[in-house]
Amino acid sequence: MKGPSRTASLLSGPLFKTRGEPQPLFFIDTSTLIYLDKIAVLPSVCQVFAVVTIRSVFTEFGREIDGIRILPDTSGSSETDAALFSMVCRYNGVLLSEDGSLLRRAERRGLPYYNSLMLVCGLCHHGVLDCREGARRIDELMAFARYGKNVRTHGGRVFAQVCGQRHAAGENKEKR
Repeated sequence: MKGPSRTASLLSGPLFKTRGEPQPLFFIDTSTLIYLDKIAVLPSVCQVFAVVTIRSVFTEFGREIDGIRILPDTSGSSETDAALFSMVCRYNGVLLSEDGSLLRRAERRGLPYYNSLMLVCGLCHHGVLDCREGARRIDELMAFARYGKNVRTHGGRVFAQVCGQRHAAGENKEKR
């Protein structure tokens, strides 16, 4: 699925659920921890979403983060990405990753997945960031993230749609 129809289906996914609705577990990997920490939105993500991980992710990251629950790794794998993916599958969770191969595995399994760019869009959707601040965080992210043209274009479409919805609802009068 490409273009606007893909954007519309994305906005109906778990990242954009109404606050207060039951949420799946959002399994975060090391790369996404690094990206979100670098653009200073990690605490906000942890406040809005039920973020979990496995201990080896925190070991790679170098520290634990308040608000992220550690689940016992029952995968039997010694490789962090494989262990985390196994847990996502076991819990039918949502994968948060910057790793294209992990994201493609999630897509093949029919599991929802998001990168840091989509998480910033989600924070704007939930009103945690206004669209001006969301645009600033996205600009910071784009300065170092290794996203291809298609990911950047799709992220721009999602951001525009989220901010267009908020503007139409009267929640955000500011433009990017």
